Amino acid sequence: MSALRACARLLALAVVNLMLGSAAALFYLLEGGFTQTYARRLRTLSLLWGRWTCRIFNIQIDSMPERPFPKGALIVANHSGAADIFVLAACYPARFVAKSEVADWPLVSWLARLGGTLFVDRTRRMQVRQSLAQIQEALEGGSLLAMFPESVATQELEALPFKSSHFESAVRAGIPVIPVSIVYLDPNRPSIASWGDKNFAEHLWDLLKNQELKVAVKAHPAIEGATDRRALAEQSRDCVNAGIRELRASKSSQGEK
Repeated sequence: MSALRACARLLALAVVNLMLGSAAALFYLLEGGFTQTYARRLRTLSLLWGRWTCRIFNIQIDSMPERPFPKGALIVANHSGAADIFVLAACYPARFVAKSEVADWPLVSWLARLGGTLFVDRTRRMQVRQSLAQIQEALEGGSLLAMFPESVATQELEALPFKSSHFESAVRAGIPVIPVSIVYLDPNRPSIASWGDKNFAEHLWDLLKNQELKVAVKAHPAIEGATDRRALAEQSRDCVNAGIRELRASKSSQGEK
């Protein structure tokens, strides 16, 4: 039964990606590139993609951020696995800052490129400098960007120290940072949403087979006026970890009732 569910969801994902990807490609061609008008249309398409994808996976988010959505802000969150991307995309019409390996993921990479994803390689100093400039330009242009600054996936008990390099873009642009905590409420430990020791295909297949996945999301107040990237990264991580503890404590108290 779970394999049949996974195959049906995979087909639905292909249809959604084809529809929204085709729409994005058409808008891109009509606009002649990544213009401000294309970026505005992309916000709607990105939000649709996130919410439809969560529906396909039966990912149930307990609360959504209130409108109007912020512009020119950097969202930073803890990272368990691929489901985090779907959840954040459903909550915010954001472009993503992703590690360079994502550009090679099947089914995801071509839509990510159309969606304005900024791919970064933290292992090369010159690449970091270039990506800083790209992120800063996007933020100053009014884009809402989302990234996972741990740079690796963890088991959601506590976020690892945040890599501070790309926080420099927010400091230079004078743009607020919005920390977001994500906690999955399934009984598995680690959660089915976590990477574990799996490759991308195995991880995605497990998510496709899973019947339902509940997730708690907490958006913290924006951090503004930061002048030091390391302090900003540390403050953001403290907020995220406080939210993780709060959400997990709330889950435990609900389980006891």
